[in-house]
Amino acid sequence: MEVVVIPNSPEMPRTEASDAVHSTISALIRRRRVAREFEPGSLPRSQLESLVEAGSYAPSGSNRRPVKFVVVESVARIRQLLAASPGVLGRPPVVIVLCLDWSKAPHLSQDGPGTSHSLYVDLGAAMANVLLVVEALELAACPVMSFHRRSVQMLLGLPAHWSPIVMVTVGRPAGRPTAGTGRKVLTEVAEPASWVEPDSELRRSEAATMAGSCDVSKVRQGLLELMTYLAAAAWGNVNEAPGYGPLRLLEGVQRVARLLSDLGIGEETLTAYDRRITQEGMKILADSDLAVALADQLLAELMSKIADATQA
Repeated sequence: MEVVVIPNSPEMPRTEASDAVHSTISALIRRRRVAREFEPGSLPRSQLESLVEAGSYAPSGSNRRPVKFVVVESVARIRQLLAASPGVLGRPPVVIVLCLDWSKAPHLSQDGPGTSHSLYVDLGAAMANVLLVVEALELAACPVMSFHRRSVQMLLGLPAHWSPIVMVTVGRPAGRPTAGTGRKVLTEVAEPASWVEPDSELRRSEAATMAGSCDVSKVRQGLLELMTYLAAAAWGNVNEAPGYGPLRLLEGVQRVARLLSDLGIGEETLTAYDRRITQEGMKILADSDLAVALADQLLAELMSKIADATQA
């Protein structure tokens, strides 16, 4: 990429302090990577508040401040969100949903890219700040747009004029990801973020939401979540690149493996498949042979299990 540099005239003075700040920010930007695997366990509220604060300080056209933050810590609610979000591969402990509040720009038609592009720039700037502070706190994150907006809006009880645009999954990384004018003060421009609190009972027990006895209500809930995922995947796949088709189907199998594990009837081979999809799933988009290999491996495992069950 060719870059043309137009120097300042005269050259702006540099100080040791400014060089140190630049070096620190540069290092954060350079080392930042997307992560889809997270360690289990909640995050301190102070860290989450730091992320929201960073997003709130992002620049905004005409100082409209249309970006709203919904921080979801509830294990049960995150499960529901994931059912409508084919783009989420792992199991994040926190999801931050960045929304656009259209009441901040009533003259713009909702979701009309010809007129509302500046609001999306505002949201992108806010997300960039959030991701930078995620890295500074030695956490990990992944922005996701592959989700069914109306379902997410309903699950979170968002106002009609709030549109969920991006979900940022946040947590402690499971291993280090590899290679990637006068402003009002914060208290004047930023409304408090919305919070979906963690489930106290589930926080005490970090086991999966449905672990325990395999009763009918838990099976029904799991199947409803799986059906929601498949419908959301079909909805999104219409406008996605061809490689997403195999990925979404394999993700569907991954979610069945998780359901069996959560019901207490999972097996190590299926759990290993779950981990592999989380680690390698996005590579399928550029490598159709990998999709075939993963499907072949899984089919061999499943056919063996079916044959064993038939003979029993």
